[in-house]
Amino acid sequence: MMEPIGDACFWKLLDSLGIRWTGNVKPYNCKLCEEGPGYQLSVDNLNKDMANLKVELQSLEDRKKVLLSEQRNNGKLILNNNDGEKLYLKNISEVDVKFSSLSANYASCKEKLRTAIQMVTKYGVHLKQYDTCRDGVLEVQERLTPGECLIYRDFVNQHNERGKKINNLVIVILFREFEGGPLIVHNISNICEYDNQGSCDAYFVADVFDFHLTSQAYGSGLFKKFHTIIISGDHGPHFSSSKTIFNESTFHAKFGKRIRVLSLCSYHAFNRCDAAGAAVKELAHAKEKQGLALVSSSDYVFAIRNCGQENAWSYDFETINRSLNVFDENGNTDVIGKVNGVKLSLTEMCELQYWYLDENGAETFEVGIVLARPVIGEPVNDKQNFYVISVAKDARTKGFCAACSNRIQRPVYHTGKCDIPDVPHGDGLFDGSLNLFATPDPLRLQGVQMSKRQTAASRLEEGRFPCRFEGCCFRFYKSASLSIINICVVKCMQMKRMQI
Repeated sequence: MMEPIGDACFWKLLDSLGIRWTGNVKPYNCKLCEEGPGYQLSVDNLNKDMANLKVELQSLEDRKKVLLSEQRNNGKLILNNNDGEKLYLKNISEVDVKFSSLSANYASCKEKLRTAIQMVTKYGVHLKQYDTCRDGVLEVQERLTPGECLIYRDFVNQHNERGKKINNLVIVILFREFEGGPLIVHNISNICEYDNQGSCDAYFVADVFDFHLTSQAYGSGLFKKFHTIIISGDHGPHFSSSKTIFNESTFHAKFGKRIRVLSLCSYHAFNRCDAAGAAVKELAHAKEKQGLALVSSSDYVFAIRNCGQENAWSYDFETINRSLNVFDENGNTDVIGKVNGVKLSLTEMCELQYWYLDENGAETFEVGIVLARPVIGEPVNDKQNFYVISVAKDARTKGFCAACSNRIQRPVYHTGKCDIPDVPHGDGLFDGSLNLFATPDPLRLQGVQMSKRQTAASRLEEGRFPCRFEGCCFRFYKSASLSIINICVVKCMQMKRMQI
């Protein structure tokens, strides 16, 4: 009998034979694609089980009626016969116990069926997204006109040779400079070292886009020549959070840009950013072999700018702006949009549009308002093209009505009963327009920065000795010594000196 070889022997054997190999150490398989057919099978099986249980329950009800009838007809005889009375009580008890058990099973099957039907519906939408979203984005790409750009965005992170994480928000921008002209492509890497403040979140996305939308000294002016920006890629939590949606709804008011988001199908959202990010990783490996390992974000930026790739550039974000006023005065947003009383999940929406048509058919932009639908180009139902969603914090106090907004396909504010009737419904960027050596404005960091520790502290009750720095969330200390030596005080004092 042959014994299997050990791991060490196996790897040495591959090495001695010169066999190259790759390992899929962290597969990202699509759970919906794997489990979706099983949910449909579960629906069929549960319907059969519920039908059988219903028959058994009806049989028990009939049996109980018979026993009750016997009691009425022969009550005196049973009462005079102790053995017969005990037998009768035992039969009724057995029927009740079994009926109770089957009723519990029926209720359990009913709940499982409800969940399975929800997952089957979600699976059906997922298949539609898989079939149509990528083709929809490619069609938009082919029809790009001057003044419009299509960008793909995604985080393609890596670790440097010291094991420290390097975050890279890759933006691949495509556009035409004249009608019928060639498609111009540029890869922009936005690199930040992981500094324990937070990872790839809504603050990171907001800081990078505000930098590129700004055309002043502390901005790249990447989008200066475009009036319409179409965004594609995946729609993970950093891109579809209410904070990111709210921030994108302000782009027209702040920068005069028309924004539309066409996300690819979840878990199938591979795009140009993957190749652009992989090129940065290959560059880092090449530098490491040359004895010039890239360590800091500035090292990566310098290497990318001098790699010889004509359409690649990069920017260094030493610190991400996590000030409280990044999104609004409280750094908080609230998703208001509802359909049939159920809060919508923005991660399930592949198409977002940040404008709507008013009574006269004119495009109107409103901060906090977004029109969304799960499948690109496909109406939500027969009566409405989009769900109308508000992510503005004050929408509730203003009386935003999701039901009326969905019917009329524009935001509606009122109090009381809904009474709105249904209505039918060349050198590209390197020609001098791009500020190549811009850096983010250090003065944009205002007050306390919302790190992961600050966010966690904001959920705790206030103690006797809170930090006295305005805006600081560390307010849970029970003794003075802890509040004095804690790092929050050091950070707050440093921030106070910077502001002075």
